[in-house]
Amino acid sequence: MARLMKRCPMTKEGAQQLYAQWASCYTQDLQSWGYRTPALVAEAIASHWPSMAALKGDMLDLGCGTGALAHALASRGIQGSLVGLDLSSEMLRECRQKGLYDCVQAQDAQLPWPLGSAKLVCSAGVWGYIEHFPELYGNVAKHLVPGGFLVFSVKSEDWQQDARQVHSALLALGCMEEVPCIIQQEPYLPDHPDPAIHTGCIDVRTWRRFSDQPVMSE
Repeated sequence: MARLMKRCPMTKEGAQQLYAQWASCYTQDLQSWGYRTPALVAEAIASHWPSMAALKGDMLDLGCGTGALAHALASRGIQGSLVGLDLSSEMLRECRQKGLYDCVQAQDAQLPWPLGSAKLVCSAGVWGYIEHFPELYGNVAKHLVPGGFLVFSVKSEDWQQDARQVHSALLALGCMEEVPCIIQQEPYLPDHPDPAIHTGCIDVRTWRRFSDQPVMSE
């Protein structure tokens, strides 16, 4: 599996190729490698949950995989209408069997969900596969209700390269602000046997839609 991770490009097609072959043992492999990204994202969400819980709307998990983030949210008492979206039909098949989401469906560049209907859009471990993030986050902002949150994980070295572009894209929308996050960085895959794969740390970023004014890109 380590060779496959190195061979598949960090693109939509590469992700589909990788997870089609990995779905059946994905959860077990990541647990054995000390992967805590879903737990870190869930901790960030839990720290803002009092504000989120008061909002109406769904919670969308982008790149839900086999449901690790849903499990982490449930273990922290976070409840509500949770929708899992993923590019991989094989991962979605594994996810559906666990019954952790109210709805699970395929995800493409455009979110298949009504605008202004989500109080939370979150993702864990999918940053590297996003090819056009300014476009994606502009779309995400349109789906958030006023007061809704966007919470996502990044690898620290990738974030150093992309942070300015992401900040500019989100601030340009005219309705999004970054929210301080108290979650500390942790190693990506600390127990993975290949040092070329377990390098880097995971960070969590949190943004909030602070007004109901139209997104500037509209």
